Amino acid sequence: MVREVLIYGLLPQLWLGQGFGMAQEDLWSWYLLGGRMGDWSEYAMVSGQYHNGPLSAIRVAGFVGLGMLLVLMLATAVYAVRCVRVCRGTILQSVAILLAIQSVWAPFHYVLLFGAYESDFPNVVLRAGLVVLVMRTLSTEEGQLAPATAAPVALNRTSPVVAT
Repeated sequence: MVREVLIYGLLPQLWLGQGFGMAQEDLWSWYLLGGRMGDWSEYAMVSGQYHNGPLSAIRVAGFVGLGMLLVLMLATAVYAVRCVRVCRGTILQSVAILLAIQSVWAPFHYVLLFGAYESDFPNVVLRAGLVVLVMRTLSTEEGQLAPATAAPVALNRTSPVVAT
């Protein structure tokens, strides 16, 4: 399928991509060629469901988006391995190991086996957030205060709340 995508020029905007969805011209050209919903392989090529991580990322976000996604995947993997080292011997060790296994495996799976930008990008962002959450929870557990992002708001109640 990779060869057909490159030969037929189904990736017109290589640097920044064309975004999610399907262009009306692509759908119309597929329809004019006699496309039916039962012919899945041609529909998948036109709609961008290539089952190839780098190709799907280039179609949606271009080379720029693919590079940013791979950098985020690698940074998450490195930070997750560091998280395992820091969490060794604590109650968060099993969570850190789980996140590290997923984070280290994700780039290989995405590039070499099977990837889809539409589903892998949210997973990578969520995984990165969970690794940061574990690290911040550990630093709070050890007695070090994690840096606050907003000042706490004091509640000033002078009278009890009465439901009417």
